[in-house]
Amino acid sequence: MSEISAADNLSIEIQPQRWRLISNGFETAQVIAEATHGKPLRFSHTFATRRRLPATGILPTEQVQQVVIGWSQQDEAWHLGLVLSQELAEVRGSRWCELARWPDPDANLFLELAKEAGQYLAQVLQRPLNIIHPQPNQQATPPPPKKSLPLSLGHWRFEE
Repeated sequence: MSEISAADNLSIEIQPQRWRLISNGFETAQVIAEATHGKPLRFSHTFATRRRLPATGILPTEQVQQVVIGWSQQDEAWHLGLVLSQELAEVRGSRWCELARWPDPDANLFLELAKEAGQYLAQVLQRPLNIIHPQPNQQATPPPPKKSLPLSLGHWRFEE
């Protein structure tokens, strides 16, 4: 078994046939999401409610289209989540369901951890994994060239 830490006091526990998202913010750690090979994805009631998932806490894997790891420039973080079926998206208002995130101002410090967490989840759910890398920085517009010498400023004159 291996464990990966994520933001917001979460950790991800990885076993060969099981992937678990654990909240460490209580007196004892609580499993808030669990994927087991060949079974539906299960969520705690609170987790399901906050993410507008089925109140039963059970999400059939057929309603998960893919597992996504993506970089967000807006909050400078890697995000791990699910892209859900269109039918479920119509009910909840979005196809994206975030599971965990890793703030990373360098854009590459936590990429490998996020990839490992996503690869195992995709493997357990038997769904494709999509990784969205940061866009290359756009070239900044260079400052306008400085005026060449000589410059005349009133009574002053600057020469080379």
